[in-house]
Amino acid sequence: MAKNRQLLTDCKKTSYMVVSQKLREAATSLFPWGIAASRWAGLGILALAAAGCLMGPRAEDPGEKPMEMPRWDTVEAPERPFPWRSDSQEKVQDFAAEFPQYLSRGPGNEPPGAMKTSEPAEENAGPAAPTPAASTRAWAMFQGDAGHSGSASEEAPEVPLLLGWRNQTGLRLEASPVAAEGRVVVAARDGSVLALSSETGEEIWRTRVDAEVAAVPAAGRGCLFVPALDGNIYALRASNGDLRAKFKTLMPDGASGSRPAAISASPVVSGDFLYFAGHDGNLYQVALEDLTVRSRTPLGSPVSGGGFVVSGEVAMAACESGEVLAVSIGRDDGRPLWKAKVTNAGTEAFRVPVSLSGGNVLVATGRDAFLFARGAGDGRIRWAATLDGMVAAPPAADAERVFVSCLGTPKTVHVTALRADTGERLWRTLLPGSSIGAPLAAGGLVFVGISGPNYSLCALDGATGERLWEAREFSGIVAALASYRRGLVVITENSYVAAYEPAAALEENPWLLAGTPMPNPYVDWQGTVEEVQWRHAPWPAGPARVHYRLTDFLFQFHPEDDATPWTVVSKPMMPLEPFLLSPTYTGLVFPQQPAQQVRLIGVKGNDRPAEGFYDVRIPNRERVLTALIVARKIGESWRPIYVNNWFTSWRLNRPGASDPAIGGYYLDRGRPFEICMRIEKDTLPLLTVFDRAFVAQAPRTPVARGRLVRGPRPGELQLRVGHFWGQRPRAEEIHLQYGDPSRLMLLDLVP
Repeated sequence: MAKNRQLLTDCKKTSYMVVSQKLREAATSLFPWGIAASRWAGLGILALAAAGCLMGPRAEDPGEKPMEMPRWDTVEAPERPFPWRSDSQEKVQDFAAEFPQYLSRGPGNEPPGAMKTSEPAEENAGPAAPTPAASTRAWAMFQGDAGHSGSASEEAPEVPLLLGWRNQTGLRLEASPVAAEGRVVVAARDGSVLALSSETGEEIWRTRVDAEVAAVPAAGRGCLFVPALDGNIYALRASNGDLRAKFKTLMPDGASGSRPAAISASPVVSGDFLYFAGHDGNLYQVALEDLTVRSRTPLGSPVSGGGFVVSGEVAMAACESGEVLAVSIGRDDGRPLWKAKVTNAGTEAFRVPVSLSGGNVLVATGRDAFLFARGAGDGRIRWAATLDGMVAAPPAADAERVFVSCLGTPKTVHVTALRADTGERLWRTLLPGSSIGAPLAAGGLVFVGISGPNYSLCALDGATGERLWEAREFSGIVAALASYRRGLVVITENSYVAAYEPAAALEENPWLLAGTPMPNPYVDWQGTVEEVQWRHAPWPAGPARVHYRLTDFLFQFHPEDDATPWTVVSKPMMPLEPFLLSPTYTGLVFPQQPAQQVRLIGVKGNDRPAEGFYDVRIPNRERVLTALIVARKIGESWRPIYVNNWFTSWRLNRPGASDPAIGGYYLDRGRPFEICMRIEKDTLPLLTVFDRAFVAQAPRTPVARGRLVRGPRPGELQLRVGHFWGQRPRAEEIHLQYGDPSRLMLLDLVP
């Protein structure tokens, strides 16, 4: 042991500059030699020190003789915990600041407090480099494109979505976010502009323009173009927020107008140009290559809430004159291609921006219940739709349908789908809320944000209007959404910017042979659901830092090949203070039509007290299933509704994670298929060799959260730790020993 302590001391002196891979190779070569238990603990700490200091990629686990673990009472924990594993955020931040070159941002393994550095400022303020091809799939302006279509045709979001990160900005956010080139950018009313990492939500830079901002910025060619109410467009460098250029509009009536110069319509980027329009009644065209103004096209009237769209060399705008018109970009004689009177003139003639759907311009004033489609080529009415409430936001459109958000009664809002070619109503879905944002059409789904007592974000089936998914997180969401990297970026009414990421789909178990039944007591059945009942219980009864409501369910399940139904209960919660480690409800709702199928992976028998289930009596206790995974089919994929993340024994003396009959469904999967497990005598061998050495530091009541990986032997599963809680000797409370607490996404479990 003395020799091990000396090795540890030497490591602490030099490990910052030692290559971690060589140390791990040395540790790997020693493990199979059958080191005694006491020596194993010291060597495990040595391996941990190297990996913790350098935060590099983990070495592969040795595939030969597995190491026998010492008893808990023989493990000697260090008197002073390593700073990179401690509970002190300050120590971790000090380490990150001193040795940023050693940080690795692997998912779930980020050191707490480690900040991602922003790109260095460019020395030459010349033209920006061309945008990478990937940025063409970005949501780089209001409603995603120059036509304000609100459609995400590429990398469309899927349901369910899980909260990936959120950032409390402390700003008054009204304009929707934009996302491009690895950044999410939001502009606040006071002129503050904030850029966040699209992967982690960490702030990259923050700056402020000289006036208030009431519209959505646009991104292109390494620049961010911010419209302001002083009549200027500010071109900021996307890498660091520095000002590159500023473009001004004229006063509304020439040199001395009664109205101040202002830009309240969102700019667009189309092709190689930026377009913006202000209260002076002109449309400006700026070349992205050299940031020079190429043309100024008269519109005849100021543009504010109605905005404008661009298609090729033609722009269509809704002006304060109450007219919608089309102009040829660059034509300076003031003659429009066509013009149509829509409403009375005024500064709020249009509250809803125009948008394009196929060859039509969609026009709504935002003060009535009408939506008109006018031909983009001639301005003639193609169809008109009367809705059941005032149009609240610009519509979204896919190839077949137009989706419109409307305000209904004081306590309801709704989304209506219309045929894109005729305006015929297809469906209408009522949603509880007081206000509603612009819809976003993506991959056959419609996403919309709501402000109200129940839901803040939901997804509807574009073909039927059925509510498929809903997230009730932290505040109302009424600004337009942004689609990015198969997820969504939103801003909330309480100053949050949040990203929702797609959850992993349920796949087949690779360790169950095709055509062979599941071994007892497991089932993998498809069938229909009836009588879904949700049960709530407060937790905990004793002292806790945070109070949660836990949710369980009970329903009747009709398998395809069984005439008699089964009663299905959810597995009991197993929370750990002060963190909620429990089954994941992804927000995907149970099918509303009984004919629609769900897939149930579970265990025969009741995993609850025999007396009942929250006072619900089970009629036939011989036909009870405990659900471990419940999924419904969206498109061609089974998407999880509920995933039990706690692995315990379902067969006699067999820890659940080591059983391929169920563990294979979780193998090498991301959220929500991460698992939680108590590390005890029977479950300790399930950890990888590296993780066994790591958790030995805190042997009292340890709990781990991570993902299942393939073990060194065929058919063997192991847990790779992402977060670890434990009590060190002489400690009184359980603390997070390893893992970034910001990655613990606590879902609201109330359905």
